[in-house]
Amino acid sequence: KAENDAGENFSTSHADTYHAVYYVEPVNQNHPVYQIGRNLIVKEPVTAAQSEPQTEQAVTEEDTGSDDEEAASQEETETVPVETEIVEPETAESETEEAETEEPEEKESEFQDGLSESEFDAALEESETENTTDAESGLTLSDVLEQAGEQDIDLIAMEDGETVSFTAVNTSTRATQDVDVTRGTAYYYADYGLGSYVTYKYTVKFGNVSATAYCVQPSKAGPGDGVYKITKLGDSKALAKVCYYGTKASGENGFFSEKHPDFSAGKQFIIVHLAASYANNSGDAFSGTNATGQALAMELYNYCMSQPEIPEVDMSFSNADVTAYISGNSQRTEEITFKASELQTITMKLPSGVRLHNVTTGKTSSAGASVEICGGTKFYLSAPLTQAVDVKGEWSVTMKGSIIKDYSAYKITTGSETQDLALVFGEGVTDEKYVDFKVSWVKQATLEIVKKDRKSNKAIAGAVYGVYSDKDGKNLITKMPATDDNGASSVTITKTQDTVYLKEISVPNGYLLDTKAYDVNLVIGGTVKQTVTDAEQMASLTVYKLGEVLTGAKVTDDGVSFVYTEQKQKGAVYNVYAASDIVSADGTVVYKKDALVKAG
Repeated sequence: KAENDAGENFSTSHADTYHAVYYVEPVNQNHPVYQIGRNLIVKEPVTAAQSEPQTEQAVTEEDTGSDDEEAASQEETETVPVETEIVEPETAESETEEAETEEPEEKESEFQDGLSESEFDAALEESETENTTDAESGLTLSDVLEQAGEQDIDLIAMEDGETVSFTAVNTSTRATQDVDVTRGTAYYYADYGLGSYVTYKYTVKFGNVSATAYCVQPSKAGPGDGVYKITKLGDSKALAKVCYYGTKASGENGFFSEKHPDFSAGKQFIIVHLAASYANNSGDAFSGTNATGQALAMELYNYCMSQPEIPEVDMSFSNADVTAYISGNSQRTEEITFKASELQTITMKLPSGVRLHNVTTGKTSSAGASVEICGGTKFYLSAPLTQAVDVKGEWSVTMKGSIIKDYSAYKITTGSETQDLALVFGEGVTDEKYVDFKVSWVKQATLEIVKKDRKSNKAIAGAVYGVYSDKDGKNLITKMPATDDNGASSVTITKTQDTVYLKEISVPNGYLLDTKAYDVNLVIGGTVKQTVTDAEQMASLTVYKLGEVLTGAKVTDDGVSFVYTEQKQKGAVYNVYAASDIVSADGTVVYKKDALVKAG
């Protein structure tokens, strides 16, 4: 392919300078493949007599270039035919000067037509820290690249230094931005001893963003002129993992830090994209690379496949607003799950007195510690019963996720048989991700009563008391359960006032209703006990002696008759005996059958 600075294809119709790149693959497979870059200069027509010797010389040097790789780096001149506006244009020729350079496979310190190795490495490292999100519009680098594809922006066909402009729209905020995409210099991978790949640097500018993206193209015939589509690879896990774990997006302790810490940024960049091409199921992923490049790419690929899935920035709690409850001598929350990628972490700074119990690992933090929580962790918090009094009744915290980059991979396709290209970069999340968590500590107090027989002091079952906010017993807060066989009943209420009042609502058979109001001072997180009594309901026995008393007489012709009336008699003495066992309300047998209950 040969083009001039204006992007026009090679032509002999006028004087101009063209840059051409040739791909050379030796017949002998033991010899390295390479590329040849030439500057073709078409001059104005000269006479046939002047051009014949030049033609001879051009043919000679071209033959030498095919036999000897070293000769390919020498300056040579080639004559090509050129049309003229006068007689016999086919016989006229023009002189073409051709500068040819062959890239040696193993050199790492000298770069062709571009930056030095140190400059290239510095450019790569700088791109890793670039801002890729425009705060005003909310547009990200991935947004504008996708919209470039939708608007048929042909990035591959751009020349060095060429800039295209278009408008990008953030549909969610209805914000628009003018976008400039500029293609930079080509970089040849042969300088790293990894083959003959070539990459182009693209600078994308919009809003306050000026970001760099690099496309990678295997060393084979590049795609022709045309319109290419940029597709975000959202479902290619293998490619995404290579792009993530092969770069600093996964943190400082990645593949190159562990395996090849001496590799320069440029060499790392090339290896990542060789592995990415393989992960993308490209049949010619390693075309143009040597055995070293292929081995390193496969080492990286296998490493990345063994790593966890790429973390997502989203995170939440199974319950972000919990209320503690009393458990034994302390209070605790329910078990909570931190729903996030296992590589996502947050740091929870616990308040004084609070401990975090990691159910997943079985570890418990110290009170008030700062605890790192990983995605998928199940945990609960505990605190003293007096936490609401000692520290605060409620505690809330906002925590930032450790993952602040959403890594994106893109593929540029032509729909032809030429090799796909890839743009891969990490881009900042529009808004840093935060997660909120809140705990309401126990503000409850427990009331416990023990009901006893006032005389025998035995426990009474079946008594029901109410908890009132007033002494007169008009405003019921809650009704307590009936006392059990031990005379006990308890209830836990939220403390809304310091003092509450206990009054009996109903009594078991055999007892009198207790009308007394017991005032109780509540303690948050504590239990207040109150003993209450009932008096047994007693019975009285009254015996009357009835008898006839002479109250008068009647005299008739038949004689005298006396009148008697029934009246209570004085002086009679009785003893009372139990007809059967007599049992008191508390269950005690007071009198057995036939026993004397009352004498006289």
